[in-house]
Amino acid sequence: MFELMTDSSINPSILIIVGILLMLGEVLIIGTFVLFWVALAFILIGLFGFYQPVDWRFQLLAITVLGGLFTWLLNPYLKKAKHTHEADSFAPTNPQEFGRLHQDKNGNYSVFYRGTYWLIDPLSPPDNAQPEEEVLIVAVKGNFVTIKPVESVKETA
Repeated sequence: MFELMTDSSINPSILIIVGILLMLGEVLIIGTFVLFWVALAFILIGLFGFYQPVDWRFQLLAITVLGGLFTWLLNPYLKKAKHTHEADSFAPTNPQEFGRLHQDKNGNYSVFYRGTYWLIDPLSPPDNAQPEEEVLIVAVKGNFVTIKPVESVKETA
């Protein structure tokens, strides 16, 4: 059987079918967007095979190279463009939202806010903090929250 494949090409229809199956796999398996680029390479090489039959080794090499190039060049671009217009779901919606300070066994503080523990922004460390003290959540950025003491809010009101 190997002798039959040494000078032939893989049927372009099979390459396109494999590409479509990989695209379906990408939809079913969460977090594997790389499969999309490899599937696109399979489909492109399959379409090219209808017009110009090439050796199966070149087909597999071209699929590997194209899939790698698509992943390397296009995947980061699409990740940056994704969800730029959506608001952060953890951002404070009211002018005054509160969280509670939590001190771990090493003495470091975090804030319990909206059902999870957040790191405190290094630019707004808690002053004279006590565990379980209520703090005002000013902003949420990544894994960090910017906080103010509740007393400073009461003084300005």
